[in-house]
Amino acid sequence: MAAPMKTDEEKCWSAVDELCSRYSKLNTAAAVPEARDWQVVRVFVSSTFSDFHSEREILVKKVFPELKEWCQQHKLCVIECDLRWGVPRDSTTADVISICLDELTRCKNESGDQPFFLTLLGGRYGWIPNLSDLSDEIIQNFNWIENLSITHMEIQYGAYVNRNPNSFFAIRNDSVADQVPDRFRSQFAAQTEFGQSMIKLLKKNIRSHFASDQVTDYTCSFDGVESSTGVEKVKLKDLEDFGVAVINFFKESITKRYLQTNSSESEQCTDIELEYHKNYRSLKSQFTLGRDEMVKTLLDFVTSEEIMWLNESDEPAKQQQALLVCGEPGMGKSSLLSLLTEELLKNDRSDVFYHYTGCSAKSLQYLNLLDRLSSFLSAHNDDASAKTSSAAIDKNNLISLMNAYTEKTGRNLVIILDALDQLSSRHRSDHLDWLPHDGLNPRVRIVASSSSTNLPTMARLDHGQVIRLQILDAATRRAIAQNFFKQYNKSLDADQAGILTSCEGAENPFWLRLACEEIRVFGVFETLTDKIRQLSSDITELINQIFARLIAEDDTGLIQKTLCLIHCSQLGLKETELQLLLGDSEPLAALTWAKIRRHLKTFLRRVSVPNVEEKLHFVHATIDRAIEASWECGEYHRLLADYYEHRCPDDGVVSDELPEQLMKSNQTARLLAFLRSDQRSTGINKILKSRYIQAFRCNRMVSRGEPNRFEDRVYICVFCENRMRVFGQDVTPAKTSCVLCGTHVSPHNPRPEQEAKLCHVHSRKPTGTQKFCVACGKFCHQKFTVGRVCNWCSGRPVCVHLETK
Repeated sequence: MAAPMKTDEEKCWSAVDELCSRYSKLNTAAAVPEARDWQVVRVFVSSTFSDFHSEREILVKKVFPELKEWCQQHKLCVIECDLRWGVPRDSTTADVISICLDELTRCKNESGDQPFFLTLLGGRYGWIPNLSDLSDEIIQNFNWIENLSITHMEIQYGAYVNRNPNSFFAIRNDSVADQVPDRFRSQFAAQTEFGQSMIKLLKKNIRSHFASDQVTDYTCSFDGVESSTGVEKVKLKDLEDFGVAVINFFKESITKRYLQTNSSESEQCTDIELEYHKNYRSLKSQFTLGRDEMVKTLLDFVTSEEIMWLNESDEPAKQQQALLVCGEPGMGKSSLLSLLTEELLKNDRSDVFYHYTGCSAKSLQYLNLLDRLSSFLSAHNDDASAKTSSAAIDKNNLISLMNAYTEKTGRNLVIILDALDQLSSRHRSDHLDWLPHDGLNPRVRIVASSSSTNLPTMARLDHGQVIRLQILDAATRRAIAQNFFKQYNKSLDADQAGILTSCEGAENPFWLRLACEEIRVFGVFETLTDKIRQLSSDITELINQIFARLIAEDDTGLIQKTLCLIHCSQLGLKETELQLLLGDSEPLAALTWAKIRRHLKTFLRRVSVPNVEEKLHFVHATIDRAIEASWECGEYHRLLADYYEHRCPDDGVVSDELPEQLMKSNQTARLLAFLRSDQRSTGINKILKSRYIQAFRCNRMVSRGEPNRFEDRVYICVFCENRMRVFGQDVTPAKTSCVLCGTHVSPHNPRPEQEAKLCHVHSRKPTGTQKFCVACGKFCHQKFTVGRVCNWCSGRPVCVHLETK
């Protein structure tokens, strides 16, 4: 009796089983990952297209950011391979399939044939291409099985055939298809009997083929239809468990694959700070495009035997061995210096010390820079005591150390110092006094960078040579955009790339980076071109557009508040402070804060002060300008004022921050009470205290000598003249204190302009001749003292009345 004919479904699964059998006979084992500094971990995402919009949004905006942050702590760089868009619109069927499977091949090759593979399965089986649509090369290279969908082929090729232990399957309950409107039902359920049968078999076989911890079933529910992008998309909710399951699986599988095998190597790394600089250098140097001539110029400068003069003006009498690279924020100074460092290390013609300010919390401390530099220069000195304490290093010490180094080694020495304008000493009067620019051995060169908008740093570096970074040309812009999307296995078509790179804003690398990141996370490929057109060419407006999206998608409701609080602070805020400010009666939950921090990571940098927990501030002043132009921040200044006055334990921070917050929130009565009555105000600089007072002092002019008939002097009664701290002074009585800021005023040789006077509006002369004490407000009898103002407050002859609110 003839055997019964196999159904199409049985034929497909027979072919799958045969491939699995052939693969098992090869007895291939996954290669152990080689121990290196940093490694790339690619996660391939496979699913049908239109029915997993909500899950993919969760992945790209919540799951992968958390996974990336966790991996960075272990020197791993995660790249998600999400091909929901990024395939050019004019691609053929063969092109689409080839792109998907080639990318999966790349993931397999980099992971020893066991790629990190995530599959999302619902009620649809997916698109089944005809064999006539495929090239012979695709059919042969990927062992293509007829009547399998592309999603099934990806599963077959990336996970099923070798029982890949790094593959994870999230299977959605089919009940959601019954909840969506009728017009969308075809997107959530197979429409043919073959498709219905194959998706059921696929789920069944996956459950039996893989370990139980590699498969999770989850439920979700319909949450309406979203059409703000111009294309209607079904929204699903209750996906939290789905996201947690994905994160937990890949953390565990990445740990098994990389962290356990390399734990001993990681423990051998003792110079963690150097690792930060190495990684930063490696990362930044990859994105330096269109600066070939500039790199060549810098290489010539640091390697030439003769000291080159690069400025356009005539060569000076004394040649300079220090060069400053400057430009506006976002122009690529750090990337340029990183590539210069890479080239120098590659050709090994010079010994190179490099410091990238901002790559770690400690790197922002100028003493950390000096300590690292001193250690580097002293490494070849036989005298163990030669290393100079960072606190004791000055210009002469460094000149001696650098010259001794070149004499000992006989090699050229190149010092590369990035972003000197971000050092913690930038507000100090001795900022960069330690940096030499002459008296050096001819073998020494120094290349530094600074933002051209930071005038104090620029002024201290004007003794050396200066070159300025120019705007990006069109070819460079295209290359930067192409390389950015290539990291994520995406590409823009020619029209989209042209619209993006021809925008005026694309001349600035920071604008281009923000724009590319905003395009990358946009979830609707059908309207991507319109999205690109809508990006503002003004960087401030672009930042506001990004903020608007973040706030619209913010499920914490705290993104705007976080941005405004950081903007309103003078010196940035600690993470613990932000958690207190964002919470209600208790600090904000750590998980909620971590979610906010990841959303805003592109805009934040760490600011470090010695012996103080690091703070968060913005990477560019343009972010502050964007916030200032968009939102009223008075309530946030009041919130910060309440925190600093009543909850901040650091008196030094209180004296720095509280007066500014009270001033900006227009709480002048409260500010005056703090300056005069709060012991913590004694830490405020006298000039600064006077400046605060002048802000709400009456501006009406008064006479410099004798008061006219409408004006009046200010008096202190006999009972108050010896009282302390009446006007906020520290140890001097009221009669020898400024009646405004409390600064000591010498009683000897008083000057007429130092007499405190009230204008015709605030004088009591028009209503009588009685004299009243400015301290207690009571009538002065026969004995009294005329109130006076200090040098800081007597600059302008104006009324001393304080108009507080």
